[in-house]
Amino acid sequence: MVRLAGATAAELAAGLAAEGIETRSWWNRGCHREALFAEAPRTDLPVTEALAHSTLGLPCYGDLADSDIAAICGAIRRVLSGNDRRRRAGG
Repeated sequence: MVRLAGATAAELAAGLAAEGIETRSWWNRGCHREALFAEAPRTDLPVTEALAHSTLGLPCYGDLADSDIAAICGAIRRVLSGNDRRRRAGG
């Protein structure tokens, strides 16, 4: 699980998917936005919404090789550096 400061989880997920790396939206949009809980009483949930927007589940399993971890980290760096360049260019 990673929490992103600049890019959104969706942006990183899309970039990693383009490189063949599967991810998970850990909390989706937040439990309060699921149909089952749509009518449940609640207050504003800014922390839940921020976490749902900024966290992403990365590949994690027992036999994940060091080379796989390095490849995932490299892909994350490429995606995030590309997002930073697009933001600075106004895109």
